[in-house]
Amino acid sequence: MDMMEIPRKDLDNSDFISFRQTTEKIAGFIRKRLEDHLLTIHPLFNPQKLLGTYVKGAARQDVPGSDSAFAKLQQRYSAICATPFELKKELSVPIPSISPRLKCTPYQYELALGKNGQKKTTVTSPTRYILSYESECTLNRLRAMVAGTESRRAEDMRQSLLS
Repeated sequence: MDMMEIPRKDLDNSDFISFRQTTEKIAGFIRKRLEDHLLTIHPLFNPQKLLGTYVKGAARQDVPGSDSAFAKLQQRYSAICATPFELKKELSVPIPSISPRLKCTPYQYELALGKNGQKKTTVTSPTRYILSYESECTLNRLRAMVAGTESRRAEDMRQSLLS
């Protein structure tokens, strides 16, 4: 569908504020529900129980299926680590400890505005999230490193990608 075919409605400030408040209420409800679900299923996603001896930790234990799980992790990591991150493709064993806590981050993207797209704004989706493990290097910090607004630290980038 062409952008010109989408019917537009001019909103006054009160309509815009009303719609925005409604969106915030719905987004809050969805986020709370998602966090409740994550709290329920988080034991199933414990990295130690999935990767076993491949993860650095206090209690290193051999876990059935950890070899294939690590092979899949290595394959997926190798596919994304080169551009734009410029990291080595091979993971060293054991990989750094991964937090067992799941985190949902609202999906954000840039939207170009204006006739030639000279103005940009960041849009936060009220209904889409990125699921990851908690990490010291957050998604926003990783984006800043890739964009060059923060100094690149390979270990932090690697940890964020693993998480």
